[in-house]
Amino acid sequence: MKKNEQLLQSNINQLLASYKSGDHELTENLALSISKQFPNQNLSWKVLAAIYGKTKKLDSALIAIEKAIRINPKDAEAHNNMGLIFFKLNEFEKAKRIYKKAIALQANYAEVYNNLGITLQKTNKLEQAEFNYKKAIELKPNFELAYNNLGNALKELGKLEEAEVNYTKAIVLNLDFIEAHYNLGITLLKLGKLIEAETSFKKVIELKPDFLEAYNNLGITLQSLGKLDEAQVNYKKAIELKPDYAEAYNNLGITLQSLGKLDEAEENYRKAIKFKSKFEVAYNNLGNTMKDLHRFDEAEANYKKAIELKIDYAEAYNNLGITLQSLGKLDEAEVNYKKAIELKPDYAEAYNNLGNTIKDLDRVDEAEENYRKAIALKLNYTAAYKNLDTIQRENRLLNALQTIKLENKKEIKNNRSTILLTSNPFIANRSVEPDLLTNLYKINSTELSKTIGGPLFGVGRTTDYQLFENDLSILKIVKEDLIKVMEQAVKADIFILESFFNILGAGGGSVSHTHISNFDKIKGLTKKKFSLVYYVSVGDQNCTMPGIFKIENPDEEILPINGMVMIIPADRKHSAIYNGKIDRVMIGVNFYSLTK
Repeated sequence: MKKNEQLLQSNINQLLASYKSGDHELTENLALSISKQFPNQNLSWKVLAAIYGKTKKLDSALIAIEKAIRINPKDAEAHNNMGLIFFKLNEFEKAKRIYKKAIALQANYAEVYNNLGITLQKTNKLEQAEFNYKKAIELKPNFELAYNNLGNALKELGKLEEAEVNYTKAIVLNLDFIEAHYNLGITLLKLGKLIEAETSFKKVIELKPDFLEAYNNLGITLQSLGKLDEAQVNYKKAIELKPDYAEAYNNLGITLQSLGKLDEAEENYRKAIKFKSKFEVAYNNLGNTMKDLHRFDEAEANYKKAIELKIDYAEAYNNLGITLQSLGKLDEAEVNYKKAIELKPDYAEAYNNLGNTIKDLDRVDEAEENYRKAIALKLNYTAAYKNLDTIQRENRLLNALQTIKLENKKEIKNNRSTILLTSNPFIANRSVEPDLLTNLYKINSTELSKTIGGPLFGVGRTTDYQLFENDLSILKIVKEDLIKVMEQAVKADIFILESFFNILGAGGGSVSHTHISNFDKIKGLTKKKFSLVYYVSVGDQNCTMPGIFKIENPDEEILPINGMVMIIPADRKHSAIYNGKIDRVMIGVNFYSLTK
């Protein structure tokens, strides 16, 4: 071997060793030295281009790789490296052309197919990206990166099951492939495979304890599993790693709101907005908290801000409608519900809420039509069925009242009825059967956090308003006994409009509210309506908030006992907050006195 050749080989060996060690400065100096001594040696130019790429000197990297290609125009690897540089420069069309040139030079070059797939995916050509990833895998069956990238393309194409398969293959090839574990977790979360998603995100955190996005998404997963305390811990860890992590503040706010910690939820939504001023989702969620706190003017302002930031935000229009309805701005509420439906024609909740507003505007037939549309779009939509049933019950109530002899029609219309309880509140007692509580827990119920617009908040569950239509024999007995109590309380026949039960866990309760509806006001029935609560189990009263029943006008506080039956006028405001360790379970009834 000639002396110059020996020197060149020695320098190249040293260069490759330095590059492998990760010493960028030494590698750059060696590559420059070789390029000066042996200007027609393209390897040194390729290494120099790679070092410039790693140190973000992309213009210098491009000059170096161009020299390498001029020295050897048939070097497929050099063309691939040039494509990588163009990609980093966001010159995607040039990158694609260079990658295709590399493939023309070396048809079995798996890495180039993978890189071309990444570029095509970046330019939203997902089907073409999918094809190239599959070609890379065909050429190199153990190509873990290509499996992961194929999973990404399939995920974007909505082919979630196929994406899951490919992420799993990538992990089989490399058990410590952090990105594949994370992507698998995201896919499993979207597929609703929550337990598996939890496992994936925990594996990511085990491999990379500072992976803040994994903590955030683990929080989302745990929240969906109802593990709210664990969700909080993970959101807080994400925030600890990144104190300006707006998305984590927003998600923490959602969890706190679900726990009934509305003030803390508000604080976190405001932090999310502070760090991300155009965060429309956080504005919408802050509006939800304001609505739950009955600060409706503030809720309205936040929903409008969310819509300003995202003009096609159907959920914000729907939520704004709910708030406007609470403010009595029924015409404006109707406009916003219709806008939500225009943007999202299958929006069952908006149809249901539109029905509520139109009903309050005394357009009962239109309201019924909207409830039926909501049910057609969402066959198991309990609230819409309840609202439709309520209309039918109210019609039966009006028919019943028509059969009663009244002094004149104006008495009802002008709300001059003087129906009173024999005592206010009226309190009685009914012994609780041992199996009543067990049977109530068997009935379908909804988490309080998933109810909209009602007075209940925090941890707990509630049912629809047709409890007494359940076929359980014990409920038939309860219904008969409570009817006797109601008739005794008002000294008249009664008409039951709604029957339900509530379960309150620690932090559950209700804000101050009445049970008067717009129907009652329109039909002049506010003084004929009453509300009953029957305490099946008061739970644990050795706590800071034992669920005292607070009544207003005049103010009065009552600590309930098991079996207590309490009746108040439906227009009398009341509230309760409970934080005992054992569930509190109550049956509720809203009913009317049918005055003779």
